[in-house]
Amino acid sequence: MASPQVGKHKTFTGVATFNNFQKQGSTVCGPLTASNPNHFGAASGDISHDISPGRCDGPQTPDASKCNKQNGTPLDAHYVGPSCSKTKNQCNNPSCYRVRNTGNFGSSGSTPKGTAIIVQIIDSCPATHAQNYCKAYNSDPLKIVPAQERCGDSSTNYLDIDYNAYVKLTGSAWVEGGSANLKIQIDEVDCKTEKDK
Repeated sequence: MASPQVGKHKTFTGVATFNNFQKQGSTVCGPLTASNPNHFGAASGDISHDISPGRCDGPQTPDASKCNKQNGTPLDAHYVGPSCSKTKNQCNNPSCYRVRNTGNFGSSGSTPKGTAIIVQIIDSCPATHAQNYCKAYNSDPLKIVPAQERCGDSSTNYLDIDYNAYVKLTGSAWVEGGSANLKIQIDEVDCKTEKDK
């Protein structure tokens, strides 16, 4: 949910997960990186409370029958998910945010380290894509992914950030399957000047 705003400046709280966009191979906007080499690409949740670019087209309700309940993946290897719009994602006029680490998600004992980064939205994370909502199922309860960490919670501002940003945000390199997701502060900024909007 949004934190108090000062004047017109927009500051929100949220959750960050991390992604290898090069390995993913494509994004809604096309590029796999931010246009500024000092910034990082990110996907925003299409139902995020304050930073959503708009809902992706297609089914608006998750369909559990499409999920392998044993390992949390889609049953159909050729599954085609919702279509996300370049227009809604403002690919020609991108959104940028300053992101600060405020602690590990799901842990009250973590001490935030690292520095703030700037992310540019290059992709969308659709809540009703089976690769996301199927993570709610797994035969191992420890591998079930909460809605806040799979862009499935409309009250959470969700960013899936280029994994190369992790070391700047935390002071530690990102380890796939081993690094904690983060609670974050999100400030809307101008992509060119990096100044608060």
